[in-house]
Amino acid sequence: MSEPKLTIAIPTYNRSGMLMRVVESLFRQSATADCFRLMVVDNASTDDTRCKSEYFAIMFPHFEYIFEEKAGSSNARNAALCNCKTPWIAFLDDDALPDYIYVEELLNAIDRNDYDVIAGGIKPWKLHPLPVWFLDEYESFPADPYRAAGLLLKDEYAYGGNMALRMEKILEVGEFNPDFGVRGRVVPFGEDTELQMRIRKAGGRLYLLPSASVAHCAVPSKYTIVKQWQIRFLAGKSTQIFSELRGWQQLAIVCIKFPYRFLCSACRSIKKLLQGKYRWQNAAIDTIGEVYFVTGLFCGWLWLQMHKEWHP
Repeated sequence: MSEPKLTIAIPTYNRSGMLMRVVESLFRQSATADCFRLMVVDNASTDDTRCKSEYFAIMFPHFEYIFEEKAGSSNARNAALCNCKTPWIAFLDDDALPDYIYVEELLNAIDRNDYDVIAGGIKPWKLHPLPVWFLDEYESFPADPYRAAGLLLKDEYAYGGNMALRMEKILEVGEFNPDFGVRGRVVPFGEDTELQMRIRKAGGRLYLLPSASVAHCAVPSKYTIVKQWQIRFLAGKSTQIFSELRGWQQLAIVCIKFPYRFLCSACRSIKKLLQGKYRWQNAAIDTIGEVYFVTGLFCGWLWLQMHKEWHP
């Protein structure tokens, strides 16, 4: 039996019930369980995740349980990188159900040996009741469900909940930056984007593979108007910090963007309202969300001024 080329790593924290459903989906793949290694990274859970992992070890011939006591998504992901024994590693969220052909599609792409990052598709898993204004696009990647596989555009990046990385490239550019992600000191997400930016700068190729798809759980607490505005703010802040553009000219650009982005968003929202594609909540999220995004850009610029020594 040949050694697996792929490790599927699932960082998790106190979600043993959800984790069980994800792992069972991996067991019922079109590819057999001996085609990949499964790694569960327990980020200091206090539930029965460790006990469930003993069951996983029986299900999978190549299984590894890692306990990472340092809290934070970047720390959990880095623990997976440090313990990876295969040429490729795929990260899967503990609330993301992989499709039946998920592993098979990843392995086929890996065999083509032409990429450094593989971005899998994401669609919503509506496990809980969601507000009537919820749109599938809020939990979808790519936004166009009919988009074909191919290289990602220059401003596109894989989502951390479903992406595969070539370990050779990780050794070249370094691991996830713990300043980003859950429990990060800068912004509570974006560690996956920041790493891919370094991969791209080093000449890496980022590939979109929609067929390697997962259904990601849409959490109701995330879908309030205020929460969506907060997410837009943090997205703006992280975008500016990742750019590393600290000059006064950049501040002027941020100021110029404000009315332009607001007006464009307002026009799009009005059009969709008239077409019946939007409710007023969607229009509020998009239009006022642009205010929050540009405010985040400004706060990111301020953060760079106060941390001139910082570099990703």
